[in-house]
Amino acid sequence: MTDNLRPTRPEATDVANAVLDGSDAILLGAETLRGLYPVETISTLGRICAEAEKVFNQDLYFKRTMKYVGEPMTHKESIASSAVRAAIKVKASVIIASPHPDRRKRVFLLIGASPHLVV
Repeated sequence: MTDNLRPTRPEATDVANAVLDGSDAILLGAETLRGLYPVETISTLGRICAEAEKVFNQDLYFKRTMKYVGEPMTHKESIASSAVRAAIKVKASVIIASPHPDRRKRVFLLIGASPHLVV
């Protein structure tokens, strides 16, 4: 989207596939952000990601990932795994982890699609 307002099919497909592959973030090249439409680029990227996330099977991805976790789990892996499992059960759309310096006081918030679901 350096010179055009709309992404090409390969650009849109690359972004959607990154989401479907389980990427945590997407990095745009400098030439894209220095193009003629940087704000529209970010907006379009967000819409593509949102659509791809609608069809991404979080539960299946989690189960496949858990096959590669060693036994026994570390404490951090166990806490993260429990947070993800709880988020899947309550259909939360976001997990927020409090970065409190005292590890015993860290809190996970699971925020659902409806504004009333905060666990």
